[in-house]
Amino acid sequence: MNTTEIPLFVSLGKEAHNLASQLAIEQSTLQKGKQVYLNTLAVYAVHTYLKWLEIETDLSYREILQSSLASAFDAKQLVIPDIGKLECHPILPEQTNLTLYPGIHTDLMGFVVIKLDEHLNKAELLGFVPLLEVCKFPQKIAIANLQPLDNLLDWIPDIFDRVTVSNLNITPVNLSRWLDNVFDAGWLCVEDLLSFPADNLAFRTRSNHPSNNQGNSEEESVSRGKIIDLGVKLANHPFALIVTLASANQDEEIDICLRVYPTSNQMYLPQNLQLRVLDETGNSCIEMSAREEENWMRLEFTGKLGERFQINLTLGNTTITEEFII
Repeated sequence: MNTTEIPLFVSLGKEAHNLASQLAIEQSTLQKGKQVYLNTLAVYAVHTYLKWLEIETDLSYREILQSSLASAFDAKQLVIPDIGKLECHPILPEQTNLTLYPGIHTDLMGFVVIKLDEHLNKAELLGFVPLLEVCKFPQKIAIANLQPLDNLLDWIPDIFDRVTVSNLNITPVNLSRWLDNVFDAGWLCVEDLLSFPADNLAFRTRSNHPSNNQGNSEEESVSRGKIIDLGVKLANHPFALIVTLASANQDEEIDICLRVYPTSNQMYLPQNLQLRVLDETGNSCIEMSAREEENWMRLEFTGKLGERFQINLTLGNTTITEEFII
């Protein structure tokens, strides 16, 4: 594999060097500060390139560098919200190869290599290596083995598919057992997830069958929930999915209520967050989206014992799927 034949250069102006200086000066040693400076220039160059292509990135990684576990390598990461991270590796003009350490990353897409000129005024984006390809190379990777940057752009759509598939809960949650106080792993009491009392979530329903309407008694219900996080952009904005159910009538029907609430001191749900219920064939039955400054969502439906359904929570191109059996 060879890099693109047309060199791709990014100018490193005052803004890039100011950012690099601010982060470098905070480091504990001179050597670490120099490496952070170079790493930051490399990240800035890739950020600029993706900005030209109207691909959103996040340069706000100062908190990482200020943490007690910070290292010079932390300044190499560039976040692409809802997709993952790129590690941006700077090299100097005389270098012809580099060493990559993939480590253990759940959201790292790959590595971009950037050559900085002697005066640090210009950066040349040399190429890209997907994370999955790193293990195929020897410890040192020759510049000639880098993939063209076009391969990065071609590879990004695959990330969306991987996020959706990787979050699929293959083992269905057995809701009928909840009525016997037997709960699936990961589904917690509401009090452990939310700051307001569980009584506020009580799901009460009246039977439509005349034989069961004596006194219009309200049915007892049970609720459980779990924290949902849709990826990089929402890493500090998780939310809670609450499932409440009750026996509806003598025909073995179950009334089900879904609620989604913000957590971690967030007031509102992410705008355009979609909550969708799919039947066992994958067809959408009911759905709704969070509006601006919406602090909860709710859907209700009825199912029969033995039926399967899925709940999809989607934001942008990222989807979390939970599968259930009644």
